[in-house]
Amino acid sequence: MQSGIQSYVENGSEGMTNKYNKINKSNYEMRKAVFYDKGNNKNSFEKENGVKYFNEQDLQSFFNTWKQCYKENIIVEERENFIVCDKEKDMENGNNEYFNSYNYIHIHEDMIKDEIRTRSYYDAIRKNQHLIKDKIVLDVGCGTGILSFFAAKYGAKHVYSIEKSNIIYTALKIRDENNLTDRITLIKGLAEEIELPVDNVDIIISEWMGYCLLYENMLDTVLYCRDKWLKEDGLIFPDKAYMYIAGIEDSLYREEKFDFWKSCYDLNFSSVLPILKEEVVIDYVDKNFIVTDTCCILTLNLKTCSKDHLSFVSPFKLKMIKKDYLHALVIWFDVSFSACHTDISFTTGPYGGHTHWKQIVLYTEHIITAEKNEILNGIFALKKNNKNNRHIDMKLHYIFDGVHTKAQSTQYFNIS
Repeated sequence: MQSGIQSYVENGSEGMTNKYNKINKSNYEMRKAVFYDKGNNKNSFEKENGVKYFNEQDLQSFFNTWKQCYKENIIVEERENFIVCDKEKDMENGNNEYFNSYNYIHIHEDMIKDEIRTRSYYDAIRKNQHLIKDKIVLDVGCGTGILSFFAAKYGAKHVYSIEKSNIIYTALKIRDENNLTDRITLIKGLAEEIELPVDNVDIIISEWMGYCLLYENMLDTVLYCRDKWLKEDGLIFPDKAYMYIAGIEDSLYREEKFDFWKSCYDLNFSSVLPILKEEVVIDYVDKNFIVTDTCCILTLNLKTCSKDHLSFVSPFKLKMIKKDYLHALVIWFDVSFSACHTDISFTTGPYGGHTHWKQIVLYTEHIITAEKNEILNGIFALKKNNKNNRHIDMKLHYIFDGVHTKAQSTQYFNIS
C-alpha cells in the first residue's frame, strides 16, 4: 500500500506537468483506486503497520490543494514582456523527452557551474560591449536566462529569449528580481513556431552544443533563427565549432568494460559484448592516454553552414606519437567567438580543463599494437537518428597496417 501512495504522488504530478494546471483525470482515477484496495471502505481512516489509508474526500482535497499550489507557482499570466506561444500538442521525434529534461534546475546548475563554459560566454559579452551596446539580441534556448542577463547587463538595447521548457518560469522570476523586465522579453515556445515582435536581430547568442557537439540537434534551431531573423551583417556567439579525433591507450577501462562480462559470477555473459560495442563512453580522458596526433574531422562556420553540414562523412589519418597500444578513439570539440575583438574560445578536449560535455570514447574492435609513426587510416560518419532526431548515429571504419598488427573493421555507435 505504501508503494501505491508513492505511485499516486509521482504519476499524478506527471499529468499536471504535461498540462500545467489541468487535471489529467484518467491518471488521477487510476492512481486513486490504489488507495481503496483494503477492505473497500472509502469512508474511514485505517492503519496497518503504520500506513494510513485516506478516504476519497481527503484525497480530493489534497489533490485540489496541490493543483492550486502548482498553478500559483508555475502558471504566470499577464506578465510584462512575457509571451507564451506554446501549442498544446504532443511533440514527435524525441522533442517531448528532450524539452522535459530541461524542466529541472539541476541540469542548468551543472551547466552554469561549468566554469569554462559559462566564463567563456561571459567574457565574450563583457569584453566586447562595443559589439553588444544598443543591439537587439536573440537568445535561442535561454534556459534560466543567464546569457540573456549577461547581454542586457552589458548594453543590449533589448533581448528576446526563447525557451520551450518550463524552466522559463524560473528565468522569468530571475529576470524580474534583477530589474531587467524592461530589457528582456521571454518567449515560451518552439523557435520554429513563434514570431518575434521585431523583424530582425543584430546578434544571436546560444549555447547549443551537446555531447559530441551535435547531440540533441539544437544547432538546427539556431540555423533556423539565423536564416529567419539575423541581419546580413549580424553576429553569432559562438560562430565557429570544430570536432577532433585522436587515438588513446586505455587497457584498464577496456578490461573493466568488456572482460567483466566474459565470466560474470561463473556465468558467460559474452552475448552482452556486441551491445556494449555499439555504446559510446562519455567520460574524461587523461591527456597522457593519447597515443596519436590529432585530426580535425569537422569545421562549422555558423554564419554560412547549413543543416546539410550537420550530417557528414570525414576521412582521418592518425599517426602514432610513440610506441604503444591503441584501444579506442576519443572525440571532442572546440568552439570560438571569432567575431570578438580578441578571439575567445574553449576546448572540451583532454588538453583543456574539465567541462560538463566530457569526451566521447569509441572502443575499437581490435587491440592494436603499434610502433611510433605508424598510421591508423579511417573514416568517421555522423548523422541524426532516424527515429529520434535528437539522438545521433555514428559509423567508424578503420584500417591499420603495422609491423605487429594488421586490422580493419567497420563499427556502429549511437548516443541516445
